[in-house]
Amino acid sequence: IRTTDDYHVEAIQKIFKKMYDNGDIYKGSYKGKYCKPCESFWTESQLVDGKCPDCGREVMDAEEEAYFFKLSKYADLWGDNSFFNPELIWGIGRKSSNAFEMAHYPVGVENGSSGNCPTQTFVDQYEYQADGKTFGEKNPGSIDLNAGNPYEGLDPRFALTVVKNGDEWPSNGAQKKVIETFLGGFNAAPKYGATPTGYYLKKYVDGSCVTTADNQVTSRHTWIVFRLGEFYLSYAEALNEYYGASTHAEVLEYLNAIRQRAGIPAYTGSYSQEQMREMIRMERRIELLDEGKRYTDLRRWLLSKSVFREPIRGLNVKAKTDDAYFFTQRDFMTRSFEDRNYLWPIRQTYIDNNPKLVQNLGY
Repeated sequence: IRTTDDYHVEAIQKIFKKMYDNGDIYKGSYKGKYCKPCESFWTESQLVDGKCPDCGREVMDAEEEAYFFKLSKYADLWGDNSFFNPELIWGIGRKSSNAFEMAHYPVGVENGSSGNCPTQTFVDQYEYQADGKTFGEKNPGSIDLNAGNPYEGLDPRFALTVVKNGDEWPSNGAQKKVIETFLGGFNAAPKYGATPTGYYLKKYVDGSCVTTADNQVTSRHTWIVFRLGEFYLSYAEALNEYYGASTHAEVLEYLNAIRQRAGIPAYTGSYSQEQMREMIRMERRIELLDEGKRYTDLRRWLLSKSVFREPIRGLNVKAKTDDAYFFTQRDFMTRSFEDRNYLWPIRQTYIDNNPKLVQNLGY
């Protein structure tokens, strides 16, 4: 196949037009340092002594029109049609099923089993849209629901990720109900298997699936391996770690693309490398929840020991009386992590076969 063949040009034009008509790409402009002999754009951080890293010649400031892929809506990353989402780079598609919904619908919803329940520790990381403060900063202890809705105005990703007390869930008409996670509530203790944290998971869970004994409804599921949003965050992290503050204008461009897609204010101002590192890590935690990244992120950052040793916090769902309505945050689980857990032990049979092998530290 030659890119100049008529049938190839025609096929690419059709694909391009379809993506443009669907709103998957948009027309914008690209600014950068341009090397005319190489016909290449470069960022400031890629230059070598201010010159083209390929040919060593001078570069100039340039701008040209270009088309860019658009980040999809956060809510479109899962659901029946998520396999065709243009933000998806690598996903694992599965046939139509409601097994995941049975595993993660709240106890009290027919055939629901609770599944993975978000913790208060996680919820505390969400920012308020108005001032950028986190839920944990504004609600460090008991949550008085009589004083107002403490979840109002949070990062919109919260409502797409977490099911809380008072939400209507699942979304299908056959099973929709108001979720109750207080003691004695329809979806709470003392029912066996009820959430220990006061929350249920919504991300990846397709609320249109019906899990009743009769008239079940299923949907296709796609498990995300890589997507454009993660690449933005990984690229921002790489720039910050390698180049530091000198590339923060470009770092913020990608970091803010994720935040603005979510509907929260962009970061502005100047930040140190350490501050930017924490901002990127926090964004990864919120954006990539339940996509299989958190565990490996903590290991590669060498933070597992400190994070995993912190108690897991949830809501004390017993805290409801006739004249007061509040939740108290509590520690409900502790874990352990030692330095040796960063590495697996080498099998003894391997060491027996090769005496020069040295067992990893701590085993």
